[in-house]
Amino acid sequence: MPRATNPIDETGKQVAANIKRLRGSMQYKDLAEKLAEVGRPLTPVAIRDAENGKRKVDVDDLMALAIVFEVSPLTLLLPESGSRDITTRITGYPDEMGSNVAWLWARGDEPLELPQDPALSDHSGNDRAIALFRLHARPEIQARNMTAGVTMWLPDDAEAATQAEKAALVESARRSDAQLIRGSRG
Repeated sequence: MPRATNPIDETGKQVAANIKRLRGSMQYKDLAEKLAEVGRPLTPVAIRDAENGKRKVDVDDLMALAIVFEVSPLTLLLPESGSRDITTRITGYPDEMGSNVAWLWARGDEPLELPQDPALSDHSGNDRAIALFRLHARPEIQARNMTAGVTMWLPDDAEAATQAEKAALVESARRSDAQLIRGSRG
């Protein structure tokens, strides 16, 4: 007797649609070759079946696909848009939500639900819920040492990049690193 398995649900359907979107005009055979190169061989038929919702994509497939497509795994899991005006559903959550909420939750920025206390007009309940969620939802993430990398790709000649442009880019990278560290602490 065959083993009972869960059907492909909302998130699986989104993954299928995103594989199709990200594959674009790439042939199934070419995508299969790229997946084999990263150590996750899938046949062209398996890829087609995944796109059509006939085959589940497991987490290892998902990671390999993200590497091959050069995107975050979240790009495969969630809608293309992060708009509050475009709704989505995710497996395990009973209600439809704005795509922005799904993205904020998946990135570890905010919980799916925020307290709705009309007595708190200053949003302090939301701030506390967000801080607690961030504390548990993601580790403290050390920033990459980007300063050296940014200065290496800048052109050396003065006409192509002034010292002010270089300084602004380096400062932007430094601030980005600092925000990442601050953001991870909640």
